[in-house]
Amino acid sequence: MHVRLLELMRRLTAGELAELSLFIQSPFFNRSEKAAALFQYLMLYAPHFEAAQLRAEGAFAAVWGAGKPFDKAALNRLGSQLFKLTEQFLAHAALSEDSQRQALYLMQQYDQLELESCLSAVLQRLQSPELQGEASLNRLALQLETELMLADRQHRNDDRTGEANLQALNDSLDLYFVTFKLKLLNAMLSRGAVSKTDFRMAWKESVVEALQQSPEWRTNPLTELQYLMLQVLERPGDVPAYNALHEFLLGQRQALPASDLRDGFACLQNAAKRVWPVQEYYLRLFDLYRDQYEGGILHENGKLHHAIFRNIVNSALLTGQTDWAAQFIQNQRHCISPEAYRDAAYYQNSALLYFHQKQFDKALDSLRQSKPADVYYKLADRSLLARIYYEQRESEALDNLLNTFSKFVFDQQKKIAAPKVKSYRLFINSLRQWHQLLHAQPALYRKWLRHQAASDANEKTAVQAFLDETAAAPVFYGQKWLMEKAEEML
Repeated sequence: MHVRLLELMRRLTAGELAELSLFIQSPFFNRSEKAAALFQYLMLYAPHFEAAQLRAEGAFAAVWGAGKPFDKAALNRLGSQLFKLTEQFLAHAALSEDSQRQALYLMQQYDQLELESCLSAVLQRLQSPELQGEASLNRLALQLETELMLADRQHRNDDRTGEANLQALNDSLDLYFVTFKLKLLNAMLSRGAVSKTDFRMAWKESVVEALQQSPEWRTNPLTELQYLMLQVLERPGDVPAYNALHEFLLGQRQALPASDLRDGFACLQNAAKRVWPVQEYYLRLFDLYRDQYEGGILHENGKLHHAIFRNIVNSALLTGQTDWAAQFIQNQRHCISPEAYRDAAYYQNSALLYFHQKQFDKALDSLRQSKPADVYYKLADRSLLARIYYEQRESEALDNLLNTFSKFVFDQQKKIAAPKVKSYRLFINSLRQWHQLLHAQPALYRKWLRHQAASDANEKTAVQAFLDETAAAPVFYGQKWLMEKAEEML
């Protein structure tokens, strides 16, 4: 059977498969009864379309009849035809949802047919507030294409005495270029910070200068969003730049596409650790995630990336929002993507929830069910296991784990982003330092085993010195928890 056809059909929802069925049954789009028959046969195996169950001979018999000799080449040709029909369906479905581009294509057809009144009516509808839609890059591209079509049309029809729509075309081109360039610059700055890539960012200064000379461009919400994101990325740690972007995002939910709003919030999430101290950082981070969740912009096509899922749960738990986190884990479990990560993400985050609820045995049981293949999940598993051993006062197990954890980070460092390597090393070294500090003073160690606070002045001085050192360190995984554990000894 056609491998790409089956792969494509597996990705379609039940609703999309139903619409595809109508598409294939329509004689306008499909005039092959055999292609329709093959589709109906394949639908018997929906939604998984397992290749092992789909016999080529069975598909051939369903289309050509049981008495016809099996012809593999003919079946392959029909499979290719059905695959092309499915591709056409996807393109048609995308266009059906884009009323603005439909209007542009319709104007182009009216222009070729020289139907002036019809073209003017569609243009007026396209420029109406109802059809303007969100301030997306696609919208700016559509406006540019519209102005280009009108300029070409006027150039063909006038006597070279008019301006031929050139000013409008120029203004649309400038706005599209500036906005797209800002978006690209922001992507390069963000990616460069993580991958340590030194991108050559041509035109950056010129674009910023042009925006300052033409402030009317910043009235476009998408252009202003990208400009404010650039300020945050270029001035990490700058509170006014952070606040300006945050206030803008909260006020523009109806004007911008969800994808661009998510980009803006992601910019704030990455900047927050440079702006706020660790005690406030997680409060700010949780607020950012909750703003997106309650605003209905967190999901992308109904899916939630497993890394974002974990970050949300972690920030909620670190700010004491245990009930909120428990409800979120259960409600969003089936939204986790990719599906291959779904079980590991669910069980690991459930373990994290149990840990914060001090149900350590349940946390260990959930970790055993996690069975992650991803290196970052393995890091998170070991980090949580270290904290469980600490809470259970399993001192020897904790020492052994920190040693193997440190070796794991060293062995896997080429597969791990550099900032995360640094963060986990800080966690391991800081927890080891704290554990050694407890062991170095037998009286303090015995108090720790009994969950008692330090009573001696020298003990308290040593604990406070560790706290001060940890608070002054860069933000790392488990930092807030470790400081809380040290504070319990005072």
